[in-house]
Amino acid sequence: MSVFLKAFAAFGIGILKRSYFWLFAIFLDPFDVYSRFKPTMWPVINIPVWLFWAVLGGLFFLTAFLTYLDVWRIANRRIIERISLVDFAELAKRKYGWKLGDDSLESLDLTYGIRQAAIIGIITLEGREGPHGIPQDLNAINPLVPVGVDTLAQAYIEVPGFFEAGVENFYTKIRDPSGDPIEKYRDIHISDKVEAIDWLRNEGPKLKGEQERLNEIEKERHRVTKQR
Repeated sequence: MSVFLKAFAAFGIGILKRSYFWLFAIFLDPFDVYSRFKPTMWPVINIPVWLFWAVLGGLFFLTAFLTYLDVWRIANRRIIERISLVDFAELAKRKYGWKLGDDSLESLDLTYGIRQAAIIGIITLEGREGPHGIPQDLNAINPLVPVGVDTLAQAYIEVPGFFEAGVENFYTKIRDPSGDPIEKYRDIHISDKVEAIDWLRNEGPKLKGEQERLNEIEKERHRVTKQR
């Protein structure tokens, strides 16, 4: 009920704010404003009463329609919510059947897929920059900032335990594979939860099991090579 009252109040205020549309009708009959207050030298204009109601109705409808569009846009405006990498992985396990952890190559499928999706712009990764080894209780000092495509193209996502239960998001990192042990970003998040879930639902099934398939191909290649 409160939602209805808020919407009704917003609608009423919007109509009043656009009163410059429909107030024009008061210059017509039946108020006869023009005839009462016009200077003597101005011509006499007899405006039919029905015209007042037609103009008032039309302008009021236009005002109501424009106000409705404003209220609809506000009501349907989506609030963007980010999601941590660990929470995203938990959602993948719980709802979409991903097997993540030290004993599953699907952890690599997921991190590789997230990195690729961020590089091509489907999702945006965010992380915290700052001194290496900063204590976890000081984590919020550094804000979450978008991780650039150039960085992602030359880095990899590191998750302790490959999303084993109990891993804290503070320890998720983006590192440079050149051998530099210092992380570029930590406490990795995906900036838009809705976009992330859409990607997981639509593209996830194509990625799941990819590393396992590559391993099998490599094993078969080695077997054939040994037989030669």
